[in-house]
Amino acid sequence: MSWLELVPAVLVAIGWLAVPGAAALWLIGVRGLPLAAGSGAVSVAFIGGVAILFGMLGVPWNPLSVLVAVVAAAAVLGVIRLLLRRRWPFSPPQRDAGAVPAWTTIAAWALAAVVITVQLVIGLGRPDAISQTFDNGFHLNAVRYILDTGNASTFAISGVINGGGAYPAAWHDLTSLVVMSSGAGIPAAANAVSIAVSALVWPGAVLLLARVLFPKRRAAVWISAALSAGLPWFPLLMLTFGVLFPFFLAVAFLPLAFGLIVSLLRKGSSLALPLATRLVMLVSTVAAMALAQPAVALGLLAFALPVGISVVIDLVRRTTGVARRVAIVAGAVVAVGVIAFIWRRVGAIGFNAPWGQQVEAWEGVFEVLLYFVEGGPPTIAVAILVLVGLVVTAMRPGRRWMAGTWLVGAVLLFVAEVLPTSDLRNVTIGLFYKDPPRLATLFMVMSLPVAIAGALFVWKQVQRLVARLRPDAGSRVGLVAGAIGVAVLLVALQGVAMRAAIDHARAVYRMSATSPILTIDELALLERLPETTGLEGLAVGNPWTGSNLAYAIAGQRVLNPHFNSARHPDRALVNHELNEAASSPEVCDAVRALDVRWVLDFGTYFRDAADELSFDSTVGYEGLLDLEDARGFTEVDREGEAVLYRVDACD
Repeated sequence: MSWLELVPAVLVAIGWLAVPGAAALWLIGVRGLPLAAGSGAVSVAFIGGVAILFGMLGVPWNPLSVLVAVVAAAAVLGVIRLLLRRRWPFSPPQRDAGAVPAWTTIAAWALAAVVITVQLVIGLGRPDAISQTFDNGFHLNAVRYILDTGNASTFAISGVINGGGAYPAAWHDLTSLVVMSSGAGIPAAANAVSIAVSALVWPGAVLLLARVLFPKRRAAVWISAALSAGLPWFPLLMLTFGVLFPFFLAVAFLPLAFGLIVSLLRKGSSLALPLATRLVMLVSTVAAMALAQPAVALGLLAFALPVGISVVIDLVRRTTGVARRVAIVAGAVVAVGVIAFIWRRVGAIGFNAPWGQQVEAWEGVFEVLLYFVEGGPPTIAVAILVLVGLVVTAMRPGRRWMAGTWLVGAVLLFVAEVLPTSDLRNVTIGLFYKDPPRLATLFMVMSLPVAIAGALFVWKQVQRLVARLRPDAGSRVGLVAGAIGVAVLLVALQGVAMRAAIDHARAVYRMSATSPILTIDELALLERLPETTGLEGLAVGNPWTGSNLAYAIAGQRVLNPHFNSARHPDRALVNHELNEAASSPEVCDAVRALDVRWVLDFGTYFRDAADELSFDSTVGYEGLLDLEDARGFTEVDREGEAVLYRVDACD
């Protein structure tokens, strides 16, 4: 598959991310950057919500049914607009005097989009590349499950691993629509979504955050665009660790949600929008984050605490009377207590995660300040801008909350890197499964406010220097200096750390004869399954070796779609003792009950691109070993060391 062949899938992904949300926002009077930057979040919230509704009503999930829902929702909004036109005029916002010209924002956004797209194209290597990480099997198989069942509800997709309960499905819903609308394969559609979100949704969110914080600073637009394309920990880290597609999608909306909170709390620009409109946008954005990965939505509350504290302090100072002041403080304490309670209860899901202390305390301090983890190179340009920004914001009473937001992220990452396994570690970061990469991503993204502030301060000093050296300089000199400044910043941000992140992505997505999860030979064998098995019955294989991807890639149902598949006595018996089926009636009973007809033998090689886990991956799957010497197994297909067997032992 060529990159040109992926373009239709990328355009389809952009369409699903833009059209539903843009229609809704336009109907409530949103225009300009807020419309463009907010459309993705509103679209994802709508798609995820409709998936749940369709699941409850039994409506099949497909592009046509979702488009009908989009049209119906737009019609309802249109009627509401007509009914409320007197009380809520829905008039487009008036342009502020001195506002940044639209062409500046468009050009900066385009620059960021191009740079990020190039980064992803280099990192992915191929348009249909597969992330060589363990969780990829679950996510891609979940998309296949949606295609097969016609049910994309958050309360249904756990069925892919024969489980129950809820699992946030917004990313899977979006990707399934791209597959069905474009005809792309599941891996290619996943990559198309990654490109669309990274190159358009993410920089748009950062640009809106800059608009809120520094509404009339043209330099802030270019700086924020350059920064969005220069963070090695996002989006690339979330596309290479895990792989964490849902977390990636939720984090892409984080600057947008944070900017709206700052705006609503009157710590930044109103975006020339009524309070109610901004509130609707915030609720939609938080809903999108929660439907993608709720942990990021809860993390947003933690990062917003310094803003809230600043607002409370302002209220107390402006309020007369002890009773009123006590009431304000008491209300704030109760709100923090509720957040802490939810944080603890929801965070219990990650208490048993394996991630523990990574480095000593002194090393953790350097990692936080210089933005590097696990021996990687420091992100010097970002670190310098953040340091300057911390000094600048700490010296300005109205901006100190920015330093507080940075401190929240710094503490969380420090805990992840330094704190040993303990109740304190569980309570503090269990919400994020205690793993440093998630918290590194959140920390770097939420460092953007102080980084932009630092870059603006540096740019101001450059302007003053130019004015002293060339007091007669006109606007053309300033324009040239600005262009040079943006170019220097962009180049600085593409330094060693970013190149290391791209190189790591290339390693994670590279397909070779020795790929960690799925090799070239194994992929070739999986792609022939429609002919070799007719996609009949179930294929059994050790999911740690990548055999579970048979479902996502070829549509062949598998017994073990993920290593966290729900346990069942018959399934456990087959995995443990299938190679003894010829002499075990009990095993054959289980084989017939499950309709197991095939075995995918991809050996015992066990590793993923992150190289994080180390244990005997054959434990629990001993019955899938030594099949070449076992009676009742016929080789049907082979590619190198990858073998497909037919189970004849129970005939």
